[in-house]
Amino acid sequence: MATKIKIAQIGFRGLSTDYPVGGIEHWMSSVIFRLHTKYSFYLYPKAKYSVERKPTIDFTISPTNAIWTKNLETVTYSLLATIKATLKADIIHYHGNLPALWSFIPWMFNKKVILTLHGADWKRPKWNKCMSLVHRIALKTSLFFSNTVISVSKSLHDELAEKHNHIGFIPNGMDETPRTGKTKNINHFGFIGRLVPEKRLDLLIEAFSTNEFSNCRLYIAGDSPSTESYKAHIIASASQQKNIHFLGQVSGDNKRSFFEKIDTLCIPSDIEGMPIALLEACGYRKKLVVSNIPEHKFFDEYIKSGITFFKGGCTTSLTNALKITLSQTENEELILKPDFFNKFSWNSVSTSYDKIYHDTYTNKIRKTSSKI
Repeated sequence: MATKIKIAQIGFRGLSTDYPVGGIEHWMSSVIFRLHTKYSFYLYPKAKYSVERKPTIDFTISPTNAIWTKNLETVTYSLLATIKATLKADIIHYHGNLPALWSFIPWMFNKKVILTLHGADWKRPKWNKCMSLVHRIALKTSLFFSNTVISVSKSLHDELAEKHNHIGFIPNGMDETPRTGKTKNINHFGFIGRLVPEKRLDLLIEAFSTNEFSNCRLYIAGDSPSTESYKAHIIASASQQKNIHFLGQVSGDNKRSFFEKIDTLCIPSDIEGMPIALLEACGYRKKLVVSNIPEHKFFDEYIKSGITFFKGGCTTSLTNALKITLSQTENEELILKPDFFNKFSWNSVSTSYDKIYHDTYTNKIRKTSSKI
């Protein structure tokens, strides 16, 4: 029996959905569980978030400590995880450019390095100038030392591919069985995700604070302990609005209930990678009101109707988009193109990564240049 390729995963909180998760954690819980029979996975979650259910599959899980401050958490965690992983794994798979700051370490020991970029983290407004610089240094370093780089965002892929020939594009996925939950509440809107500045919940709350939407309801699902001050600001700004409801973190049946009670999902973000919330909403056939950033416009090719775009960062444009949705009848719903579920399936994503792992390990993927 052939020895399984050993693959380390670095740059995620954990496998549970009991705490605020992003695209990386969704990726982990979807792809790794589908490929565990083919590879030996060494998982290095952040110890701070490792109080989670025990997986039923035999992974090697090593919660890793860090200096638990906003600016040092990921840098110190990923250094310790990289050292541990380099001693055990054949392939080090980083999720995000900042954890891959240390990608030169496994490179020095002739280990294969794969980097998945789940978004342009270096552009997020939460970073000060110093950390923004560190992010950009990490990006250049990781692009240079990685054998394979995957972007979940097509626009980010196109931007990086101009200088680097080893960039691939694999979108995020969703459950293969479409979940339909029609509602007659055409005036019920929702947001689901981390409560962080780049999601622009301030725009959504400002729009719903006007008299025009007094008969509507906005359900906000999510949390973000790393940005408590922003979360407090958002909650305070909506404190006088009886039509705005904060649900906290939702998962499992609670998430299903959230999607089934709304008619339209709103995503006013300034920055996204490949928004899983949008994919999940499509599974429920929920209409969409989204900002016109490239990561959202990308879906215009795969959705026939039911998606309304507004000018990012503009409350007036968002308000008008919400009005358009409200003017539609309850029988109108999101209509997807036939290949949608094949394109954005976790099975398809897992098959792509299976090939990436194999080809990287066997040197079938060779980068000829990488400009720093």
